[in-house]
Amino acid sequence: MAGIALVDSPAALGQALAGGGIDRILTDNPFLETTAGPQPVRNAERCLTTDAASELGRAALELANAVDGVLEGSDLAQRLGVPPFSLRIAGTTSRLIASLLHRAAALSAALAEVAPGPVHVFCADVPDWDPALPYVLSRFASPAPLLAAAGFFGDRDVSVTRVPTPIPETVNDTAIRALAPRLAMVPAAMIAYELAQRLPGAVRLLGRRRPIGIAGSNEAIREALPHLLARGLRPLPLGSLAGGAADLPPQQERGGLDGPAQHRLDGLVGTAVAATGRFNGRQAAAVAAVLGQGIARAVALLAAGAPAVERRAAAAAATLGPGGVVMTNGLFGPLGGIAYAYLRRQGLTIVDLEHGVTTGLAALSAARIDCSEAARCDALLVSSDRAARRFRQTRREGTVTVATVGLPDQTRRLLRPRLQRRLARRRLGIAPGDSLVMHVSTLLYHGNARPGGGAPAEWLIHDTDRTLIGDVYARIRHRVAFKPYPTRRFAYQPDYADCMPRPANLLFLGDQDFRYIRAAADVIVTSTPTSTLGWCVGTGRPLVYLDSRIVNPLEDEALRQRFATAFLVVDLDRPDWPSALAQLLDRPLGAIEDDWQARAAARRSLLAEAICGPPGVTGRRIADAVAGRAPAPGAAGMPGRAGPDR
Repeated sequence: MAGIALVDSPAALGQALAGGGIDRILTDNPFLETTAGPQPVRNAERCLTTDAASELGRAALELANAVDGVLEGSDLAQRLGVPPFSLRIAGTTSRLIASLLHRAAALSAALAEVAPGPVHVFCADVPDWDPALPYVLSRFASPAPLLAAAGFFGDRDVSVTRVPTPIPETVNDTAIRALAPRLAMVPAAMIAYELAQRLPGAVRLLGRRRPIGIAGSNEAIREALPHLLARGLRPLPLGSLAGGAADLPPQQERGGLDGPAQHRLDGLVGTAVAATGRFNGRQAAAVAAVLGQGIARAVALLAAGAPAVERRAAAAAATLGPGGVVMTNGLFGPLGGIAYAYLRRQGLTIVDLEHGVTTGLAALSAARIDCSEAARCDALLVSSDRAARRFRQTRREGTVTVATVGLPDQTRRLLRPRLQRRLARRRLGIAPGDSLVMHVSTLLYHGNARPGGGAPAEWLIHDTDRTLIGDVYARIRHRVAFKPYPTRRFAYQPDYADCMPRPANLLFLGDQDFRYIRAAADVIVTSTPTSTLGWCVGTGRPLVYLDSRIVNPLEDEALRQRFATAFLVVDLDRPDWPSALAQLLDRPLGAIEDDWQARAAARRSLLAEAICGPPGVTGRRIADAVAGRAPAPGAAGMPGRAGPDR
């Protein structure tokens, strides 16, 4: 067996080597890349520069939005009885498009550098398509088998061997069982609410109150529950409203679009893939064919799942009564948009609560704003005025009320800070007198879940983390707790403790939940404007922000300058960033804190306008906003339905 082997795990590599005669071994898993062993394993993804990864990410978002245009222009909305904008699924399809474009482009570039010959694919024996989300690639699947079946490798002989591979049963296990850390971080009203639910007679007492539907959960919703109760409302869980794979009839992978719309869609996808300039003709056709399969699966789910979603909306309306209100943290997936439409058609008002602080800060969120919750709900309660301004720019039919309520109290600050710090340090084994720098990684590996936009290449994440650990943190005087992002995206993804340098001063945290350990930090280092940023600034500790104009960038240059005056910022785009970061951190803690305090005025302004929002009790503000929309007992209609922005 001669030729090229494509591998995704040590088990696959072992089988490839056992067969003999392999001239070149390629992978796109950075954890497999090596120059050691009997034969080097080259990372094909290194053929993509950082700029190339960003360009492909932007192309993916553009294509996903263009697909939505085709859906909105079809007759599907009329057949389902929903507004055309309810058919937007770019939030779903962009994940498939971005992942496949990126991984296929890396493979194409690597193959162009090797001699013609057979290709032997050795990959984890997992489903190609995700059983739970049948319109995206399975979490640990290699795209190579689907691409091979579609002709991606041209005239090369191709073999595919699916290799039994140990797959982690849990991909994000941050649950904490200890009661004390969980109680220490939440507002007292939440604790009282949970206790009240368990009192004898609580069900009978609550049954006399007006119900308000709860679909989903986040910190903002949970903090609002006791205050809703105080305003005469009874929070009532509604379960899943947007459905999922169970609503897709077996083997249905195409359907829902009329013939002309399907023709436009196929042509659009083929043209967009070719326009990236990353593929030859046969490769582009193969990539377009696989993307077409996934998009068709999403559309099929949209069409076939609509009746079940409509039934759920009717059941919610029957439970909540005329003019009822549903609070959500967003209804997503292909069926999310029509779930909003069916709920509204039942006379219900939908109030969404923003998750975290990403919108208004991240360029990616701005690029995806038309498939955000603001495109569909009646009212949106957000963390900051900057987020509110961005959400109001969403393209939609009708208007949406957007109000700023602030970050949840447990996020924006440390409640019971001394107790939290004592518990967190004891959990991590940090002595009271030790200074601790905590690295909170938000540069996560993506695999088949790339979001598009400026998401970095996998090799860049791996190299950056290795540099941080071995060349920066190993050189500083403080203890360091390094917290990788708690998820798994590759069939083979070992813990950093097993594959990275191990400086004596560094502790790997594994799948810890940052919420319960953040109080242990004296200094926090992070990057990327995600919801985690709110939890970081909420500690009140000096924050070092690793900035980039290319990788997961902030919205604009003006915001970047505000970050530079409010936080301690290191520019990752500069070649000397490792030494700059080491010099910043390798100082006495007092010197770092003095530098931090000098930025206090600029930071207060930024936090109030763009991250934390107004002071006060967030749960109370949420309850006030929602209670004004809930009907009085026995009343009909929908008070406060979508009106002008405020």
